[in-house]
Amino acid sequence: MLLTLFFRLVLLSMLAFGGAQSMLPEMYRVVVEVEHWMTGQNFADYFAIAQASPGPNMLIVTLVGWHVGQWPGAVVATIAATVPSSILALIAYKKIYNHKNLNVKRWVQYVSAPISVGLVVASTANIAMTLSQSWRMLAVSATTVWLVQNTKIHPLGLILMAGLLGVTGIF
Repeated sequence: MLLTLFFRLVLLSMLAFGGAQSMLPEMYRVVVEVEHWMTGQNFADYFAIAQASPGPNMLIVTLVGWHVGQWPGAVVATIAATVPSSILALIAYKKIYNHKNLNVKRWVQYVSAPISVGLVVASTANIAMTLSQSWRMLAVSATTVWLVQNTKIHPLGLILMAGLLGVTGIF
C-alpha cells in the first residue's frame, strides 16, 4: 500500500502546477474513488485541517499519508509529493532562466498561469462537491465568498465566525 501511495503521489507531484492545491482533484480521485483508502468526508476533513493550520497547504498530503499508513505513510507521502517535483522545478527553472530566447521565457509563464488557475479551481469544486450540500452550508459558503470579495474582514475572522456557527449547533 505504501509503495502504491508513493508512486501515485510522485506522478501527481510532477503535474502540480500551482502547488499542492492543484494536485487535489486527482489525489481525491486516487485515494477516495480508485484505492478506497478513505471516504470523501475524510478527505474534506483533512483538507479543512490543512487549510486551517499555519504553514503550507502541503499538509494535506501528509495527512492523507497518515490516514493510509500512520507515521510511515505520512513520511512516504510527504517525500513523494515534494522531492521529485522540487528537483523537476529546479531543473526546469535552470533551463528556462538560462535560455537565451526571451520569447521562450514569456511563453512558459503565459502557459503556466492558466494551468495553475484551472487546477486550483478544479480542486475547489471537487472539495465543495464532497461536503454536505445542505442549504445552510451553501448559505455560509456564498456569504463567505461575498464577504471576502466585498469587505476587508480578515480571513481569520471568517474562520472564527464559521467556528462559532459550528459550536452553536447550527450545522
